[in-house]
This record gives sequence, C-alpha cells and structure tokens, in this order.
Amino acid sequence: TLFRNSIQKAWRSVLNANMLHQLHREQTLVTNIPNIALYAFFFFNAGVFGMLLIKYFNISIAKTPLATLGLCISGGMAFFMIRHLMLRFIAYVFPVTKEATLYSFSLTIFNIVLGLFLVPMIWTVAYAPDTLVSVLLPAFLIIIGGYYLFLNLRGLLIANRYAFLHKFHFFLYICTVEIAPVAIITKLMISGISS
Repeated sequence: TLFRNSIQKAWRSVLNANMLHQLHREQTLVTNIPNIALYAFFFFNAGVFGMLLIKYFNISIAKTPLATLGLCISGGMAFFMIRHLMLRFIAYVFPVTKEATLYSFSLTIFNIVLGLFLVPMIWTVAYAPDTLVSVLLPAFLIIIGGYYLFLNLRGLLIANRYAFLHKFHFFLYICTVEIAPVAIITKLMISGISS
C-alpha cells in the first residue's frame, strides 16, 4: 500500500511503451526510492522462487535452506546487476546511451511487476499439494519465460533503428547478454538435476 502509485505506473509502463518513456523521463531521486524498494522485493521473491525450484527438483547447492535462500537471492541480484552494468558499458562505448538507459530502466520496471506476480506463484509452490504443483510449476515457468520474451520484444522496439542497421552487432548482443546467461543457468540446473 505504501507504493501503490509506483506499482500502478510500473504496470501501465509494462503494458504501454509510451507510458514507459514518460515514466523514464519523470525519474528523480524521490521516485527512485519506491522503485529501489520494489526492486529489492523482486530480488527477494525471485530468490524464494529459485529456492523452491531447487527444492522441488532436489538440487543441493548449500547445506541449509537459509544458505540456499541467500545464494538464490545473491545470485539473482548478481545476474541482473551484471546485466545493468553491461548496458551501462554498452551505452558508454557505443552511441546508444538513450536506448541503453531506457532498456535498463524497462528491465527494472518489468522485474518490479514480475516481483509482485511471483508472490502467488511462491505461495502455490510452497503450500499447494504436490500433484497441483507438478501441473502449475511448468505453467509458471512458461509464463515467466513469455514475460521475458515480451521484455526482449520491447527492447527490440527500443533499439529498432540500430537493430536493423547493425544486424551483426545486435545479434552479438542478443547472444552474449540475453541468451548466453539463460543457457548457462539452464545447463547448470540440468546438470544439477541429473547428478
């Protein structure tokens, strides 16, 4: 209830690209405080959801559940902070400062909204019967994957004038920043499940 206005603006920004541009222009330190708190809420929820996934698939990454939760939260934070730093580096090296900062901002906004949607998913995975979880968990993962696909399509719209003029560089960016980290994490999870 504290950040109702910020949540409403974030939700409208996910649905409307013009609202995302407007919200990006309006950003000040005062409006960043709710976004920082909501982004921290996303990291916590993503860590809890990751821990529940690890528990569901019987993967052991730490000796205690609290240590597993800490690793999941810090791993999620590291993953997204590296993405933000890479976007800042790209903005510094190439003449795409406006587009890179807008995409970094949209990544933040999309994650804020996802952090709110993770709450019912976490409750379901944690407390629902195993038969229901085995049906709903793949659906949740497909929804999250589709959500990030939508984010990447929004990023393509943000960078459309560069994406089509510099196809090779854009392809390199997609492979190294968007696809490779997900592929590496998926490979690690699959190898953890099989062992």
